[in-house]
Amino acid sequence: MSNKEKRIPTLDGTGMSGNELYSVWYGMMSRCYDPKSSNYRRYGARGISVHLPWHCAKVFIEEFGPRPSKDLQIDRINNDGNYEPGNVRWATRNQNMRNQSITNMVQYNGEKRPRQDVAELLGMNMGTLRYRIIRGERDPFRPVRQGTHNRKDGLGKPPHKPQAIDGIWTVARFPNGNYGSGGRRDDPDYQGCEIWEIQADSREEALKKAKQKRKWAKEKAEMKHLHAYSRQRARRAAKAASHNTQGEKNV
Repeated sequence: MSNKEKRIPTLDGTGMSGNELYSVWYGMMSRCYDPKSSNYRRYGARGISVHLPWHCAKVFIEEFGPRPSKDLQIDRINNDGNYEPGNVRWATRNQNMRNQSITNMVQYNGEKRPRQDVAELLGMNMGTLRYRIIRGERDPFRPVRQGTHNRKDGLGKPPHKPQAIDGIWTVARFPNGNYGSGGRRDDPDYQGCEIWEIQADSREEALKKAKQKRKWAKEKAEMKHLHAYSRQRARRAAKAASHNTQGEKNV
């Protein structure tokens, strides 16, 4: 008996490796019984197990198959329950993600709901809502203003094509290093950002100019610091020379 067979009890996939559901069955068994599986800590380590007859791939495939669509995944209805009849279904990737224990929940209108559901209800990018919550904003559920990036972790797809105002583009660099554009410099979504107002013919050109401006400003600051350090060293050297000269005179 191999090591893997010892880790996964009564593993029986005989003659089923060619079936399209074999990988679904094997992944389910590995998550629950193989400590070397990357997902074991979220399944087997939590006590999640598989219905005993389903340890046999043939029985599982006969009872749970066929899969209605290749886009669907196996999902447990009760995330704390086992893989067993009555608690498994075929679900889309989004449904599966929302049902996982790692799904982030938020309190909205007195009800605890998945953050993605709330973001979709409000018509905003989930990353925007996440960013507002992390920053501790007083009203993270406020509408996204038109003309600004509905960003994901600091940069995402805008609700519409960002436009310049009188030929001037507002370009913002978010704390995570990503860039966005559109709207005005006083937009609440740009709080804590570095902001430039750039005259350009396109968004791409504005972003390029903003990055170049930031690079020049950084180089200028570094040169200023270097010059200040050089002047400080020169003053120290002159002071030391003065002390030496004074000492020689006293002698």
